[in-house]
This record gives sequence, C-alpha cells and structure tokens, in this order.
Amino acid sequence: ASADNKTKGKAKKKEEEEKPKRLTAKQEAAIVKETKKNLLALSLLPPVPHSVIIPAPALRSMNFSKICTYVSDKFPRIITITEFADANPSVASCVAIYDVLLPLAAMGKNITNADKDSRLLYYDQLITAFGAMINSCSNLANGNLSLFNLTGVAVRKKGVRNRTQLVATTFKLNLKKGPNAVGCSCKKMKFAQKYIVYYGKGEFDATWKSKIGTSKITITGLTAGDLINFVMVAIAADGEGIWANPQGTRVPYN
Repeated sequence: ASADNKTKGKAKKKEEEEKPKRLTAKQEAAIVKETKKNLLALSLLPPVPHSVIIPAPALRSMNFSKICTYVSDKFPRIITITEFADANPSVASCVAIYDVLLPLAAMGKNITNADKDSRLLYYDQLITAFGAMINSCSNLANGNLSLFNLTGVAVRKKGVRNRTQLVATTFKLNLKKGPNAVGCSCKKMKFAQKYIVYYGKGEFDATWKSKIGTSKITITGLTAGDLINFVMVAIAADGEGIWANPQGTRVPYN
C-alpha cells in the first residue's frame, strides 16, 4: 500500500508540474522590483558597446503548459522596461492570447476534440505574437544587449570565427549515381561554408574542372570508362582548406 501511495504521489506531482503556472500577484511584484533594480544599475553604467541581438526563445520546443508558464514570467519584465513600451505587437495583445490558451493548456489529456483544435490554434497564435514582440524588443534595444537581457529571453550566441585553414576532408566516391556520373561526399566540417570538387585526368592541371556545392556533390556529364581523379575540399570564410589526396575511379557505364 505504501508503494502504491508513493507511485500515486509521484504521478500527482508530475501532473501538477505539467500544468501551466500563472504567476501570483506577489511573484509579479517581485519580478517588477527586480527588473527596476537592474534597470537602475544599468543607468549608472557607462554606455555599452553595440551588439547584434538575435532572440532565441525556442518557443516551438515548449508544450502548451510550458509556453504559458514561460511567457507569464516574461510579461512583467517587458512591461517594466519603458524602452519596450512601443513593442509591436504589444504585451497586452500577447496577454490576451495567453489568457485564452491558459485554461485549455491546463486541461491536459481530458479535452474534447473541439478544445484540442482551439488549444492548438491559440498555441500557434501565442508563439507568433510573442516571437514578433520579442523581435520588436530586440530592435528597440538598439544594440544594448544588457537591456534586452532583462527580458529573460535567451539570445543566439555569436559564432566563433575560424582563424586557421580547414583540415583536409575525408571524402568518399559513389559510383551508384547513374551513367556518366560520380558522387563525392564527406562529413560536414565545422566552419565550412561550402565544398568544392576538383576533377580531371592525370595530375592536377589547367584541364581539371570543378563544382561547388554542399558536402554531397554529384559530378555528371563524364565519359563512361574514363579514369578520373577527384579531390573534395572544404571552403571556409577565409578560403579553401587543405587538399586531401586525390582518389581515382573509372566512370560507370550504368
């Protein structure tokens, strides 16, 4: 009996955790107080360097309950920041959608088909509206990342620039691409923006041709039976990577 009670207790706790949580007035007041305190601290600091702000709230990864809990935490933060008063759509319009979605999200599995359709509709509307509002806030922040961070919404990290030449690819040839064709492929490499395949007869010279594409490139228009050498090279922002050793094969007839 004790084990059954524990199991039921865990199930009940999990069910409660899955339900959307609306902030209490006390919790909202605490968030507003914290945000005002942080705003004051920012105003006393020297101007911050301009940053490119790309919001990344990952809204689609949240279910109905989690997104309601998430946005309810962000609303009082955004309202408190006067710089975001002109955000479009407004917080009020997002809250209106949230208020309709919240009771539907709390229904869990015990929900009619009609309510399911409505829940999905308002879920999509909230994602669209909140996402647009956050993008608007990022524009209103005017490059002030510290100010935008007060919303509590995550931002995309800046990419790390590659400072060295990319290593040689470990590429493979595929002879099952049809007549007069050979496929070249390799694993995608970090910092590689595209790939190029050089191909021709004998050692590399001015007669060789090339084709740029992704990590999977098919060379067509070859002559069946010819012995062709191939080499696949990764290309980064600063140029081509190190060349791998060429691989030779006869072009298939079929």
